[in-house]
Amino acid sequence: MLINEGLKVMRMMSCNTISPKYPLVFVIGIAHSGSTLLGRLLDMHSRVLCVGEMMRIDEAMEKEYPCSCGEPVETCDFWRQHIALIQNASDLNYKRFTQELYGELKTVSGNEVIVDLSKTRVVRMMSGLFGGRKKRFKDAAFIILLRDPKGISASAMRRNDKPLDKFLSRYLKWMKRFQRLAEREGDRAHIMKYEDLCREPEREIKRLCRFIGIDFESEMMNPAEKIHHFIHSSTSAYMKNLNTLAVDERWRHELRKEDIDKIESVVNEVDLLRKAYAIK
Repeated sequence: MLINEGLKVMRMMSCNTISPKYPLVFVIGIAHSGSTLLGRLLDMHSRVLCVGEMMRIDEAMEKEYPCSCGEPVETCDFWRQHIALIQNASDLNYKRFTQELYGELKTVSGNEVIVDLSKTRVVRMMSGLFGGRKKRFKDAAFIILLRDPKGISASAMRRNDKPLDKFLSRYLKWMKRFQRLAEREGDRAHIMKYEDLCREPEREIKRLCRFIGIDFESEMMNPAEKIHHFIHSSTSAYMKNLNTLAVDERWRHELRKEDIDKIESVVNEVDLLRKAYAIK
């Protein structure tokens, strides 16, 4: 028995000395695609810190959006320790964020992997729109999180009164940008479907751990057991305090037949969508 316990401790020590393949991971996706859920699962890992949408820290503080813990960002127990670091390095301007900034935050917070859920702002950085700044994240990895466009559309329509056509135009624009990023980054890009994550969470998180270069931990399956500190976090209460995951399919009773037909017509316009959601 003592021998077995000793071997277990040795294996744990050995795992903890192995550096992750990717110490910085960005989640790419459209709003309401499930990035907060994914971030909560990853944030349960003993070596991972998820910071939410840190590239929107300026907006969060200006508009007084709370940390996901419920406290104002400035007075949150976690963020008040680190705001000065981000301020000094970037003046809270995401266009000035660098891999070194994330590395310093990772070190001072005692973690080995930083996960940022900033989605479209990351794509803007990687597109070179700001004078070749894509080189600042040359060692980062990217999780492209997809969700059935019917679910995305229903969520968007639930939260505002913009016409579906206008939303779909914007949606297609970003999906084409995600496609280009996936092609450009190759092995550094990991494609994940929200529906797969909800239906087979352990399988999908284990795949993701292998991609990042960390060992799976069973605690990752209990995201409600911890207070998370995400910047600009989703305010939706849907399944927020549950460990059992389920696909949000409210679109089935919210969308009209003509809406569904219109949404499904865009799937074949982008390879990422066609491979994931084309109607058989």
